[in-house]
Amino acid sequence: MLPLKGVRVLAVDDDPDTLEFLCFVLEREGALVTCVDRSDTALERLKADSPASRPHVLISDLAMPKKDGAWLIREVRALPKEQGGAVPALALTAYTSQATADQLTEAGFQMRLTKPMDPARLIEAVRALAGF
Repeated sequence: MLPLKGVRVLAVDDDPDTLEFLCFVLEREGALVTCVDRSDTALERLKADSPASRPHVLISDLAMPKKDGAWLIREVRALPKEQGGAVPALALTAYTSQATADQLTEAGFQMRLTKPMDPARLIEAVRALAGF
């Protein structure tokens, strides 16, 4: 059985190689992944999704030009719950300090993974966030 079968994921990263890898790993494990390369596009998708198609998990890179992952999570958390404002979120970052981890939690991310990411840890994190 595929460990992420039926899990809907919205993945955001401005680096095409990272986004392709992220989406490949998750889809290979059965996830239904929407891959976008900009934070504002991700926010539009989340708002447009019906409750039945809304993602179980949001994954966002932090370091993106213009509107970064911190901007995205603030905007998401400002949405009402019924529009996706409570979606569990995973931050992808190259920063490993405890201060960064605390800032991410304060901003609204539940978990973080450092880049380069380990596929097994990614799958484990998505399963945990999705509650599967």
